Amino acid sequence: MSDQLARWRQFSEMVLAGVYPNITPARRQKLLTMVDDFLSRVEITGELSWDQEPDYICDQFDDKYWLQYGEDIYNREEGWTDDNPRYFFNQLRLIVRGGLNLLTGNDNALLVNVGQARAIFGGEFPAWFLERYEHLTADAPDDRLIII
Repeated sequence: MSDQLARWRQFSEMVLAGVYPNITPARRQKLLTMVDDFLSRVEITGELSWDQEPDYICDQFDDKYWLQYGEDIYNREEGWTDDNPRYFFNQLRLIVRGGLNLLTGNDNALLVNVGQARAIFGGEFPAWFLERYEHLTADAPDDRLIII
């Protein structure tokens, strides 16, 4: 795994810990295994970006996981529960995309609260994160919503 992909994986794991701190160890392991699987298959020929040329990483993600999990988004009525496949699909998408967004500073398409973002970094924002997100301060309230 290249250094860039290793950092992406690290950031994805941090997003998982910060946004979903109470998931079971089995769910955490399954998500991280699937992150590793995706990162082992992703094809990158240009600048890393979720939904821009030349690689359209979003399409690569959907090609791999949509039929397995995402299709149920339109076929089930159970709502957002842990055992609903669409919930798992969206958890996986969020941590993969969140890791990429933190790595690149591109896209800014994930809505989280400040408490979740702070938890991603172990409780305190690093200086580079505060510089990248100029609208954010170290003492922002945990319930404030931000886009990363």
